[in-house]
Amino acid sequence: MEAKRAKRSTGKRAKGWPRDITVGRTTVTVYRRTNGDGVGYRVADYSTGTRRFLSYADEGTALDEAKRIA
Repeated sequence: MEAKRAKRSTGKRAKGWPRDITVGRTTVTVYRRTNGDGVGYRVADYSTGTRRFLSYADEGTALDEAKRIA
């Protein structure tokens, strides 16, 4: 008798996410996350030397902040 294999969950990813915003040689990554209220956006900020996530409710605001940081 063969043992059944558990299927691996690949998860659902939205197309086009995460997004990388590049200005010159600097790249800032913007992640899209679902939460209880809907969708949120997180910008990875390494400008202080350590990673900080800045959270935004609006996609446009998150992308603008990523461009400013880059």
